[in-house]
Amino acid sequence: MCSTTATPTPLSPKFIGALKRYTVLDGRTVNGQQVDASAYLRYAEDFWDMVTTHHTYITGGNSEWEHFGKDDILDAERTNCNCETCNSYNMLKLSCELFKITHDSKYMDFYENTYYNSILSSQNPETGMTTYFQPMATGFFKVYSTRWDKFWCCTGSGMESFTKLGRHHIYTRG
Repeated sequence: MCSTTATPTPLSPKFIGALKRYTVLDGRTVNGQQVDASAYLRYAEDFWDMVTTHHTYITGGNSEWEHFGKDDILDAERTNCNCETCNSYNMLKLSCELFKITHDSKYMDFYENTYYNSILSSQNPETGMTTYFQPMATGFFKVYSTRWDKFWCCTGSGMESFTKLGRHHIYTRG
């Protein structure tokens, strides 16, 4: 189980919001004063680095029971409830936005790996249902949503992921 010091993982959307604040306000004049919103870009970059460096499995997924534990202890946290699909989905959104601003290829390298290993693999090819967690522990298997009695937040973002297949940024140039 999670420790009481674990950090809940629905943080990615907050940093996506911070990036939006940066792109909308930085360098603009509001009420006669020029806005320096560069701190919001730094917050998003630092969060991305923290997650990808200390809390991400080789698949690109992260978390255990929707929380970040201590840094660099992923092997000790491998369970049947790792790698919440929503986290991967939101980290892809954050990666894409950071790439648009910085043009740093590390964001798209992460995007490609996570998209293939966490998003495309989250859908049952026979039923179209999606996963909540993608277990990292030995001996477990994926559990998919069902039509009527297993429906999670990741079911919604899972459906959204597969409506965006033409929009994903696997190829970039320039």
